[in-house]
Parts: sequence; structure tokens; C-alpha cells
Amino acid sequence: MDPLRDTRPPQLPEPNSKIGNMGTPPLSDENIGAAPSAPQSRLKKFVTKSPASMLSSLRWNLRNLTREAVSRFRFDLIAWSPKGSWPAFHAYYPDGLRSFPDLTGLYRRWIAGNKTNNNGDATRFMALMLNVRQLEAEGIPGDFAELGVWKGNSAAILAHYAAESGRRLFLFDTFEGFDHRDLAGVDQSQGRDFSDTSIDIVRETVGHPEVTTYLKGFFPDTITDEVRERQFALVHIDCDLYQPMKAALAFFYPRMPRGGMLLLHDYSSGTWDGATRAVDEFYKATGEHISLWPDKSGTAMIRKHG
Repeated sequence: MDPLRDTRPPQLPEPNSKIGNMGTPPLSDENIGAAPSAPQSRLKKFVTKSPASMLSSLRWNLRNLTREAVSRFRFDLIAWSPKGSWPAFHAYYPDGLRSFPDLTGLYRRWIAGNKTNNNGDATRFMALMLNVRQLEAEGIPGDFAELGVWKGNSAAILAHYAAESGRRLFLFDTFEGFDHRDLAGVDQSQGRDFSDTSIDIVRETVGHPEVTTYLKGFFPDTITDEVRERQFALVHIDCDLYQPMKAALAFFYPRMPRGGMLLLHDYSSGTWDGATRAVDEFYKATGEHISLWPDKSGTAMIRKHG
């Protein structure tokens, strides 16, 4: 008997989407919401950067291209990539995923426009769905929110379950990359700006316009009176930088019920020192405790106990 075949949910994506850092060879190029190319816009943004920022961006893009090449030639075995640069592992899918409908459709939204990274971060995809369902099982009241949407991949998962459970989803982002006001202090030398997106790209990937509200601009200036009056069961913060992370924790935490979930991406990645510092200050001040996900970029989770 083949244990992998027995434990793998029947509706999961095609075999070439197995778990692994950057995954095994990516899924078909047909994926919804794929970001259209905008070379002129990117070039315009690039030439306005400082020399140091240009160099940092070039380094990041070279690293990403190399990662893409490695992912395309990875063997479908338990293996390490050439020279051990990007370790990968294969594992069984959780047994509990058998009961989730439309996994293939959700997975295609998860990798839309971002296959190289998200096709290898199935751990985060699965953990997000499992924890959202746990909120439902426990009857935790409130809406969903996300700060730091980029191309809308995780927002698409939240929108699906918001629509299914009668909640609303509030998405905060510039939808144009980092705001220069946040690139200060510990974050002043960050080279990547996540500007390769737009609100139209995100809308296409996320879907569910009937439950989704987009708040475009500089956070926390985009907080509306409607949002202030809401309660939040789950808040996903993926803004990378100290100032917006600190502001988001200060705003959302008091508006969450006991048992509400804060999902804090990049906390233990070792890449975004500002985000890590803001979370450290928060849990020390509130007495909350964090647990870590074994996903690619070190998500931390806090369940409000107070």
C-alpha cells in the first residue's frame, strides 16, 4: 500500500505542487489573477531609487531568478538543491485537509502571480485554512482583516471563508509598495518595495466583492469610522516593517475578542528586523504569548487570552 496516496487528500493540487521550499516544478502557467507585466512602470520606479536601493533591488531580483531556476530543475525526491543553497523537504498533507472543499481552486488563488514563492509555502496555506476553520468551530465572533496584501494570495483564502461564514474582510495596503514614511530607523535600508502589484490585480485574485472592503493608502490613516466600530476574529499582518506592524497591533488587538487570532508573518524569518522588533515589544507589553509556524517566512500566531 502506498502511504502517500492513502494520506493525501483527493482534491489537492496536481502532483507537481508537493510541499517544498519553492516547491517542485510549478503548476501550470494558467492561474487566475496572474500579475500582468508592466516593464515601463517598473523601470520608472527603479530609476527614481537611490544607488543603494538600486543595488539592493538588483541583488533581490538576481536571487529570485536563481531561485526560480532551481525550482524548475528540482528532482521529485527528498533532496537538497545544488550546493545546499535552498533546502527542501517533502511531507504528507494533514489528514484533516480531506474535509476541505475546493482545495484546488483555493490553491490556484494561493499561487496566482506568485508561484515561485507560494508554490513552496504550502505549509502556510494549510495552516491558514486549518486555523480559520478552528475559529469557526469555536464560534469566535468578528470580521477578518489583513494589513499588507501584496498580490492578494492570503487575502483570497480569507475572503473565501469570510463569505462562507457571513463575515466581512477589510484589506489595508497602498497596493503600490512600501510608503517611504515607513522606511525609517531599523527599516531604512530595506531594498525590496513590493511595488509589482495593483488594486486591480488583487481584486481579480481575491474575488468575493460582496464581503471585501479595500482601504488603499498609508496605514493607519486609512482606518475608517466603520472599521473602528468592528470586532475582529482574525487579523493577518504581513507589512514587514516596524512602524505599520506596531500601529496595526495597537489598533486591532483591543478590538479582538478572547480567542481571536493575530497572524504575524515574517516574525522569525531573520529578514525583517522591524517586524520582529514590533512583535517582541507587543507581547512583552501585553503578556501574550506567541507560537511559531514552520512555514517559509516564519509566521507567528497569538491567540488573545485577555
